[in-house]
Amino acid sequence: MQDAGIDRLIKWVFAQIFCAPAILMPYKIRIFYIQGLSFIFHFPFKVFGRVAHFILVVLNIEPMVAPVEAAGKRPKTDFSSKKKKGKVAILFSGGTDSMCTAALMAQEFAEVHLLTFWESATKSSPIPKRNIELLRKKFPMTKFVSETISVDKLVSHLWYENYFQNLIKYRFLVLATCGFSSLSWHVRTMVYCQEHKITNVADGLTRELIHFPGHMDTVVEEFRDMYKKFGINYENPVRNWPTPVDQQFIDRVVVNQHSTDFFLGDKHVAQRKTTGQYLFQLGLLPSPNVKGSRLDFLMQHGCYPFTLYNIMAFWGHLSHEPYLVFCHKVNSIMKDKITHAKVLLLEYKEQPQSSKLANLLK
Repeated sequence: MQDAGIDRLIKWVFAQIFCAPAILMPYKIRIFYIQGLSFIFHFPFKVFGRVAHFILVVLNIEPMVAPVEAAGKRPKTDFSSKKKKGKVAILFSGGTDSMCTAALMAQEFAEVHLLTFWESATKSSPIPKRNIELLRKKFPMTKFVSETISVDKLVSHLWYENYFQNLIKYRFLVLATCGFSSLSWHVRTMVYCQEHKITNVADGLTRELIHFPGHMDTVVEEFRDMYKKFGINYENPVRNWPTPVDQQFIDRVVVNQHSTDFFLGDKHVAQRKTTGQYLFQLGLLPSPNVKGSRLDFLMQHGCYPFTLYNIMAFWGHLSHEPYLVFCHKVNSIMKDKITHAKVLLLEYKEQPQSSKLANLLK
């Protein structure tokens, strides 16, 4: 018991050490700091992953891949004759979950707008062109419109808006940068919908990574309310789908992510209706579970580097307080940010050319 208390204290101290410098950093320097932390924390795993891959190759050890039969036969579905109408916008990274959402929406809507957002921290991430083309070939009767949009100035504004008051009120939660990024995507999506007369929006949120602000149930409902206020229906069609069974640590984090092009299989994943399995059955993915693989990182636009946020969340908060308490605190700062976003959107609706938001979107 005493050892557990010491462990929590050490984590809390390290959270203060890593988070405190970022508090006073301006936007670009903070990004550089977070990217540096990500590199340092991942470097040992990258080295170990390359060594592990080299040993597998030298010893001629083949990865165990789940048999295709276990995933079921791929259905020969004809999507060309289904009648569809209307338009939908999708927050689209190109990853398994957003791609599955796009496939589901393509069967319902005649026009699907795939919106990929970038900022300074993610501008070097891949644009999901390959997966967009796969969707176009699979659903020839659906019109796909793809847009890659910068939210950099908007993200910077959301980080530092009312900053010192928020710092006093929420302390290190002002470093919940991934939540502010997701809010910027939703705000920009709403502007896009206004410009293109779209009243339906969807994304690929599942129940993975629920310590992220944008993945928490309470925050998702705040987003939904924001959309509703502006006459837009916001859906999460794969929110409650099963997520892939966790692979072994060395499989997912070390070998797949950091060095190889092949997949270490999961014999159970093929038996569950995951987003990966659905796409595999449609012939859009080569395996029922590509998450964590090199292909996964090459085919989608990366989200904001979250090493610093994880340190703040797991060491600074979750090491000594329950998840629901942490969730309540995160929801509070996100609710304040969303309230501010609503004000920006209302001003933009009335004055689309001269409002503050218009300037942030240039």
